[in-house]
Amino acid sequence: AQSTLRRGWYWGSQAFMEWLRAQVKDNTGGSRGKGRSLAAAAESRASHDVAEAERLVAEGVKCLGLEGTRLAELPGSDPRKIAIAAVIHARTSVPQDWTAEKLAMRSAGNVSQLVRRLKRGEMKLDKEASAWMSALEG
Repeated sequence: AQSTLRRGWYWGSQAFMEWLRAQVKDNTGGSRGKGRSLAAAAESRASHDVAEAERLVAEGVKCLGLEGTRLAELPGSDPRKIAIAAVIHARTSVPQDWTAEKLAMRSAGNVSQLVRRLKRGEMKLDKEASAWMSALEG
């Protein structure tokens, strides 16, 4: 059975789930103090992701010529917004409703659909947005 772990979610067999639980229990030593440190680490990771997502939004807005533009005035399907959303999705674990609110893209479902269409090659970005994404990858 194939098993994977991504962003705290596992996909696999019952045996894999039990193995994961054993790993967590072994790493915490069964004490509350260490369990709390795991929670603190998760909280720290979440705040880091939000900070990174904020940084990516600010960089995208600047690099894609959106400074001084109210994002709410642009359509949710604006290629520059989609590029920023795709980068946020690839580099952080912030929820897509956060991205939708920050970029004024209606809903998490809308963000998810547009990012998925971009990944599948069903939509094209303008040169500016493509170049920005490429620069971040390299």
